[in-house]
Amino acid sequence: MQSVPDKPIVFFDGTCLLCNRAANFILKFDKKDKLYLATLQGDTADFLLTERHLPDSAVLYEDGKTYIESDAVIRIAQKLGGIFKLAGIFKLLPQKFRDYLYNFVARHRTSWFGRSESCRLPKAEERHKFLD
Repeated sequence: MQSVPDKPIVFFDGTCLLCNRAANFILKFDKKDKLYLATLQGDTADFLLTERHLPDSAVLYEDGKTYIESDAVIRIAQKLGGIFKLAGIFKLLPQKFRDYLYNFVARHRTSWFGRSESCRLPKAEERHKFLD
């Protein structure tokens, strides 16, 4: 990858089954192709993300800025449009509280949902959404 894509990128842990479910959710509801997807283990993450502790976090890269944890989840949901725009209401909660809940799930995600031995491979009809 040599240039920055023209739309926001959702980075996810490609071996986390909960994260893969979230990626599938985005694929299903991103009807207007507003988002790209890429794994935190891939070349795009190496190129764009400077913080390397991110595999425990959802990451949204947009306009040169990196959003993590609950901020990333809320912004991603809002970008999906429709009813998901209402996710913005969670911004009314203190960020420390939102991130505490986010990190509680993140700490337990592999014991609750499992882990894959390899990253998710996109189906042929999904490839235009993936950068890695």
